[in-house]
Amino acid sequence: TDLTATFQKIVESVDRRFRHHRSVLPTHELHGMDKLVHCVFYFIAPHRLKLVDIAFMKEIHTKVPIIPIIAKSDTMTSAEKKEFKEWVQQKLQEEEIKIFQFDPATIDEMSRQAEVAM
Repeated sequence: TDLTATFQKIVESVDRRFRHHRSVLPTHELHGMDKLVHCVFYFIAPHRLKLVDIAFMKEIHTKVPIIPIIAKSDTMTSAEKKEFKEWVQQKLQEEEIKIFQFDPATIDEMSRQAEVAM
């Protein structure tokens, strides 16, 4: 399978939805049905970030916010997760791929709530 062609179909779908949204916006014909892609949860295989992952995220990051997720992270030790997460962040920065940034105050509050729940 040509993965470039596969992810190009996804990018084209995002673009098509955006063009449609822009075309009906002035006439207010949305009727509460917004078919835009608001976010992409991008699952990364544990222990590896493939070239196709980088290529896809490069193609789509300017069109829709990306939230990278390490798949099957429960199979990794805490140290492995931390190291891999930092490595992925470094690679994305090197490739100038912008990812969604959560509000630090929200992260702090969620961490506090998780500690209370334990």
